Amino acid sequence: MKISALLAAFNTERYVTAAVTSILAQTSPAFEIIAVDDGSSDGTAAALRAFGDRIRLIELPHLGAPQAFNAALAAASGELLAFNDADDLWAPTKLATQATLLATDPDLDAVFGAVQQFVSPDWVAGAVEPTMSPQAGVNKIGMLIRRSAFERVGSFDASFQYCEFGDWYARALRVGLCVQQHSEIVGYRRLHASNTGRIHRNAARDEHLLALKRSLDARRGLRRE
Repeated sequence: MKISALLAAFNTERYVTAAVTSILAQTSPAFEIIAVDDGSSDGTAAALRAFGDRIRLIELPHLGAPQAFNAALAAASGELLAFNDADDLWAPTKLATQATLLATDPDLDAVFGAVQQFVSPDWVAGAVEPTMSPQAGVNKIGMLIRRSAFERVGSFDASFQYCEFGDWYARALRVGLCVQQHSEIVGYRRLHASNTGRIHRNAARDEHLLALKRSLDARRGLRRE
């Protein structure tokens, strides 16, 4: 099955080359890599252009991560979809491991693997001690999903700028997406001074609460029907 690797980037000049390189280094290569520069004001777009025809680059005005990923989705042609943020990394066997699991179970819609956090070497203020053990759970970079399943859920909601995946996954649960967790590390989340969740902590918290409220309201509506 053909895999589309999708990446959205905004002002991640320091990290985006490593992110794309981790996609190119897969033991089972993606069919296509689509990178969206979301109106960066630094050298992110130039760093992406340096990959030439190894990736497909889409350049947009700054619209936010949800719309950037939606643009990549609209351009994708693969049967499987994988996502990476421009400051994070994939493990080399991510696609091979997860594609094998999907291929052996046709009823499975998506597979999630573990994600390991690491402190970026350029973060001199790295006094914070993160949870360094692999973290299981649902997150964008840990997922490989069938395109048909993603389309059943729908695109990312552009009104969520910081927790679009949390809102999307709540909708996925409501449509009955069949998912599997596995323990192998498939991605590495970079902790650095400019993490969106750290800079916009209060706004991200408010969005998480809104996503939770929407999910609870939707479940109550389903129970009343």
